[in-house]
Amino acid sequence: MSAAPESLTVRTGEAAWLKHAPPALAVLAGLGLLTAPTTIAWKVLALAALLAFYRIGRRAWRRAVRIGRLQIYRDGPGRLLRNGEEQRVETAGPAWITPWLCVIPLKTVPGAAMIRCMVCASENRPEDFRRLRVWLRLCADSRFRSREPS
Repeated sequence: MSAAPESLTVRTGEAAWLKHAPPALAVLAGLGLLTAPTTIAWKVLALAALLAFYRIGRRAWRRAVRIGRLQIYRDGPGRLLRNGEEQRVETAGPAWITPWLCVIPLKTVPGAAMIRCMVCASENRPEDFRRLRVWLRLCADSRFRSREPS
């Protein structure tokens, strides 16, 4: 029996298929509004509001999602590598875990800036994504947090 690896590295950021989900949902919402049994004025107003919220949300999403790498160690904080910068990070709460993607709330160790890190299954090796899900489920509170002296 071999020892478990000391670290795990996964690719973070938006998957190619996920880029098409918000526009598809906006189109479906628009079609729903157009077929609603109401006056044309309400339809135009609702479509304008939908478009405004879509644009604001998409802009915020693009700013938040950056492609990089997350390296998790068995003991101590992890590292987030993106845009040529390396940041020490630790978990900042429970992760949202699904078979397709995980959203991990992180905070930088020195500055405590909050980062939501998205890891998609389609952008990583199946074994690495499975290990990430296991680590997040089994050791959510202690896996990559700073060790405080007792």
